[in-house]
Amino acid sequence: MTDIPQFDIEDLLNRRADLSSFVVHFTRKYKGKNARDNLESIIGGRVLEARTPMGLAADAKDESQFAVSFTECPLEHLYTFVAKIRGKRIDLEPYGLAFTKARARELGLNPVWYVDQTPTGREWLTGCIGNLIRQAQKGGQFATSDIAALTPFFEIMQPASGKTIQKEFWWEREWRYVGNLEFSLSDIALGLCPENEVGHFENLTRGAVRFIDPRWSIERIIAKLAQVQGRISPFEPYA
Repeated sequence: MTDIPQFDIEDLLNRRADLSSFVVHFTRKYKGKNARDNLESIIGGRVLEARTPMGLAADAKDESQFAVSFTECPLEHLYTFVAKIRGKRIDLEPYGLAFTKARARELGLNPVWYVDQTPTGREWLTGCIGNLIRQAQKGGQFATSDIAALTPFFEIMQPASGKTIQKEFWWEREWRYVGNLEFSLSDIALGLCPENEVGHFENLTRGAVRFIDPRWSIERIIAKLAQVQGRISPFEPYA
């Protein structure tokens, strides 16, 4: 009888092309500053500011609900976040920072919990959460309540139905950090920027962080990180 080989879970998961070892924060335009300027400010200040309330209690606009957003995505699919998508309200640009998931967890990041709100006539989980939010607000202690600590990590998923708009962002596999996230350059796994600005941003970090263009193929990314010299494809133009 042939022995069935056994594997360590790490060996199997490392072959899963749909999983990533990284979480990425993309910068964007904000209060008159473009995504490039914002990335420069983030690198200079070593802090990602929580500028937006997020989650199921975002409407409360309480300071406890402000968070920084990240996405878990294999490096070869980063282009999907900077592509122009019909109907998407927020256009991301090819600027950002990537952290390993291991370091992200050490820093205090947590995955978002997606709660279904498909209109099937059943009682939605969001109704239960809403009840807890209202109870905490009535007591005037929402900011310090247990539910306030959880709500930044809840997001709904729902198809378009009647006047209800579609909200299907579970594919982004979002992670969040509540409050401003302070970091050091050694925490960063990779930087993201357009190809023609790689040198600028690597100089900005004094070579402490390597940068890639999120629109590159996985082969281009590997070649960059392996410091392959010269053209890697006959289809690339000569310099």
